[in-house]
Amino acid sequence: MSRNREDYQHAIMSEARSRRDSAFGDAARRHLHALSGPRDGFEKAIVQGLYGLAEYAAAYEVRFGDAIGTDGVLGVAFAEQLRAWRKLLNGELGRLDGGYLDGAAQAIWHMAGFGPEEL
Repeated sequence: MSRNREDYQHAIMSEARSRRDSAFGDAARRHLHALSGPRDGFEKAIVQGLYGLAEYAAAYEVRFGDAIGTDGVLGVAFAEQLRAWRKLLNGELGRLDGGYLDGAAQAIWHMAGFGPEEL
């Protein structure tokens, strides 16, 4: 099944959307606002990095008809980049929530065709 940009974007937004009306509501709403309109600096860098990786994975699937995780060269590079981006979640995030972002990274990891090994 080939995924497109919207599938990956949905994965990024879904966890926070699912919690916005729960006990996590305020944090989820702040996070969604930051994803939709990141402030210059850390927020914008984190959001653009994640969307950039998702865009690349989607473009790969559209072009080659398979998930990037199946590629022995580009898949390895993609995994390294996603892991490196994830380490940035230990730093300043502004209004973004690291837990939601980690969940989005996990979703992209699996959508991109990587197995159960640790992200």
